[in-house]
Amino acid sequence: MHYSPSDHLPVYNHGNSRFLDLPNEPTVYVGNVSLDATCKDYFSYFGRCGLIDWVDVKHGFGFVHYSHPNSARDAINGLHNTYWLGRNIRVEKRVHRLDEPPLITVHPDKSFKIFLDNLFKDIFVYFPDEPAITSVESQAFRAAFTSPDADIADNGSIGSWNDCYKQGEVIMQYLVQERLDSMQCTTCIKAKEKLESKQCTACTEEVERMLDAGHVARFARRLGLEYWMYGTKPIQDQEVFYVFAGIVSVLLETRGISTVRIWLEPWLEENMKVELS
Repeated sequence: MHYSPSDHLPVYNHGNSRFLDLPNEPTVYVGNVSLDATCKDYFSYFGRCGLIDWVDVKHGFGFVHYSHPNSARDAINGLHNTYWLGRNIRVEKRVHRLDEPPLITVHPDKSFKIFLDNLFKDIFVYFPDEPAITSVESQAFRAAFTSPDADIADNGSIGSWNDCYKQGEVIMQYLVQERLDSMQCTTCIKAKEKLESKQCTACTEEVERMLDAGHVARFARRLGLEYWMYGTKPIQDQEVFYVFAGIVSVLLETRGISTVRIWLEPWLEENMKVELS
């Protein structure tokens, strides 16, 4: 049954700010949700604002996707700051865009810690004295999966998310270039001897290929990153790339370039295919 938000529901005016930029898409973000909330609970409570296509229940937050944007507007106007399952919930416009990082699906818990330990196992093999992943690092790595939609108070020590993934991309490019230099491209060597800084076409194309989002995403998916992500349906290569670059950036800040180099060695070894002249 369809209910209007005016049917026995308080309308909360948050200084009118919540009404200025209502969504044109049918998905709303729901924050500060009881950890006991189920998919059925979401359908029951939010179904009064319109027909729901699907819900995505996370740990302490979630997403409700309506059949029509008007229903999303009704939910924001009528259900924000209402008391549900013991908490005053937040119902807001979903702000995720492709140029923002994807969403985390887990909070720092034992399973995420196991994932991180497995993700960086090559580091601990190569550097047996390297300390285990700390709780501070775990929070920072978690933030590498997190967009402004996620229901967390801060993003640990990761800083600006855009700065983070951009730094990660720069480091990846640096290591690709470092590998190319070690391969002794004859054309590039001759150019340097002539005091020319121009890189040969083959090397330039290889750098671009290695940093292609689809190329990086294929490797990252094999590491299991996509399992921990919430993004578009299906998750796009660019979103996976952002997470991968974010992890590189955090690893650089917490462990240094030598550790990053070891972690990215399989990516470099398996994927650099250029035939140098």
